[in-house]
Amino acid sequence: MLFYSIIMKKQIKLYTIILAMVFLGVHGASLAESSENKETFLDVINQIRTAPFSYALSLGYDSEFLVKSGILPETQFEPYAADDFLTAIAADDNGLMTGEETLASKKKPVHLLTAETGGVVSFLNFMSLDTAFKIVIDYLFRKELDTNKFHHILSNAYSYAGIAISPGRVGGLGNAWFVAIRLGSSELVSEMQMLNLINQVRSDPWKILDYSELNSAEVFNENQSVLYLFTNNYQPLFFDASLRAASGAHSFYVFHGAYPEPSGDTPLERAAFHGYEGGFVQESALIVNFLKEEEGGASVDTLFSSLIRNELKIWPLGSAVFLKDFQDAGSSISFGVGADIDVSVLSFVAGKKISDNEQISRIYGVLFSDNDGNGLYSPGEELIQQTVKVYAEEMQAVKNVITDNAGHFSMTLDSNKQYSFKATIEDVPVTQEIFITSDQFVKLVYSPPSL
Repeated sequence: MLFYSIIMKKQIKLYTIILAMVFLGVHGASLAESSENKETFLDVINQIRTAPFSYALSLGYDSEFLVKSGILPETQFEPYAADDFLTAIAADDNGLMTGEETLASKKKPVHLLTAETGGVVSFLNFMSLDTAFKIVIDYLFRKELDTNKFHHILSNAYSYAGIAISPGRVGGLGNAWFVAIRLGSSELVSEMQMLNLINQVRSDPWKILDYSELNSAEVFNENQSVLYLFTNNYQPLFFDASLRAASGAHSFYVFHGAYPEPSGDTPLERAAFHGYEGGFVQESALIVNFLKEEEGGASVDTLFSSLIRNELKIWPLGSAVFLKDFQDAGSSISFGVGADIDVSVLSFVAGKKISDNEQISRIYGVLFSDNDGNGLYSPGEELIQQTVKVYAEEMQAVKNVITDNAGHFSMTLDSNKQYSFKATIEDVPVTQEIFITSDQFVKLVYSPPSL
């Protein structure tokens, strides 16, 4: 016999306590969470993702309700793949719930978009790991169906999952299983950090002197015609998921001499294969050697500095940073192992669309803490999961957005209007006033008190 009641834990806001009074014999199952357990747990989630309609029917939902919710018999979501980093963070979540702490909590996010969920199942006598996990997953799935908000189990935003389950106790409620689930997107923080850097320099080309550590004389010695680079106006490049997928395929080509699957003979055909609908596409790749001691490959800073120097040499051609009249972009950073030296490959795919709507402008923004006081964004300075509010004339609220794990935010706004972009960091307002006429790069800079 099972009895449930729901209590929200205030200190861990995304956890749900599910009280289960279970009258079963003790089966002597091990409390250890093995890798086989974790695969089984992920299989439970993926069973729902690949057949949500039939799974919901097994929980008692009727087909009419499901169809109205957008869940059809043929509806499928891509299965989640296991991720070791997310698993470590999930274990840390459980450690916080049980009063422990692990090193995972000190690590910065790897995935551009992340989410956390889970539950605590309290029980009397005995409950197996599998039973506890299914109780939590079924509860979360029901919640998504009932609210028609597919944030976790049926989300399209994430591709990877990490799961951790730990035994413990909940006050006077008895024994408990703590279930933590972390989700992550296929897009990585490093990829958006690179686009942040590119767009900052596109908005003010003279900043290449700061990022390349070259003086103006050295820049002009690299390429006499580069003077004209500084007189051009470059609008921001906007992240495009289909071009990001195309860049990953291009990285595979750089390493292996062939694409992972037949996708066309031209950059445009290959981008279209991944879903891009633009009229022109350009591919490029930058290869940077690094020592084997540099764990994780060349840093984003190193890759960007190399990218800038390369663009100065080949100007006016442009491969990424100073492409003219392109609007969309996707990049991937891959690593290759050599005998003595390893390599990092930055693949960049840019796309161009024909837009006939000049009344709408796209905004590419970055919110960061200027820790070194130079007024420039650097990887690691991003302020993540922060709210940015946009106001029009007379302080009329227009939009709210949340920064991702690279401090990036984006939106569309009506053109030819004055806007105020605002964020509040540690009770300090950060504001930028801009008259928007076309696609625009917006930089919100927080100055820490230590400066």
